[in-house]
Order: sequence, then structure tokens, then C-alpha cells
Amino acid sequence: MKKIRIKGYCYSTWDKGGFKQIALLPSPYFTHNPLGHFIETGVSTNLWVISISFLIWDFGIQVYEDLEY
Repeated sequence: MKKIRIKGYCYSTWDKGGFKQIALLPSPYFTHNPLGHFIETGVSTNLWVISISFLIWDFGIQVYEDLEY
């Protein structure tokens, strides 16, 4: 049986010595990845992400299917 889960996130897009991204204007994104949410048992399920990037921050919500046993 599948159960829909919603989880928020916020992280920096500017790492020392790594990836750097700056969004001067708030930029909304909607992403669907059919293999995006990986569960510890080795199964992956659909992942939808609604996010906004602004300056060095990326924040939003992840909506994914969780399998119940």
C-alpha cells in the first residue's frame, strides 16, 4: 500500500570548493522524478518537488510515495 508523504527542506546552494549557484530573482521550480525517492529497502518511488531558489538558498517541499508493509 502506498502512502503520500510531504517533507520540507532548505539548503544552501553555495559550498566552499564545490557547487556555487546564485539566483538574483526568486525562481520557482516544479520537478517530477519517477525514480527520485530512494527507500532503504532498495525500492524507489515517484518524487515531486516544488521549490524556490533565491540568492544562495533553495527551499521547498518534497511530495513522495512511501510504501507500507
